[in-house]
Amino acid sequence: MAVSFRECTLEDLEILQAFSRRLFFETFADMNTPENMAVYLDKAFAAEKIRAELSDENSVFYFLYRGGKLAGYLKLNEAPAQTDIHDEQSLEIERIYVSKEFQGGLRALSDGEGCQHSYTAKEKNMSGSAFGRKTKRRSAFTNGMAFTRSGRIRL
Repeated sequence: MAVSFRECTLEDLEILQAFSRRLFFETFADMNTPENMAVYLDKAFAAEKIRAELSDENSVFYFLYRGGKLAGYLKLNEAPAQTDIHDEQSLEIERIYVSKEFQGGLRALSDGEGCQHSYTAKEKNMSGSAFGRKTKRRSAFTNGMAFTRSGRIRL
């Protein structure tokens, strides 16, 4: 099945909001209280917040499709919109989520077509901390994490 990416626009706001909330819940609900999860979802994925993010010229969201079905999404930030480093020579991956039905590494997404080598760094839903271990700047991927294993929200 073909894999494709599409840049999100303001017209995608409702789909992005619902999909983001669902994937975040799937990934972190078992580590948090229902009350903490509800508060976080309402604040982090409010329509006004996502609208502002989609309108920011220094940020971009992409939907990932496999076989025409929405499989995941990604948010990239250039320096002014970055959550941590604010380096003009850096590109921050603020969010990267893959729906549970498509998890299992790159092979599950691409069937390995044309790939010589592939790997996926993943802890839960490809979280920042696991991805960060593969980078020189681990803090860029862990400081923005909203939830700890204790269920406390860091907003």
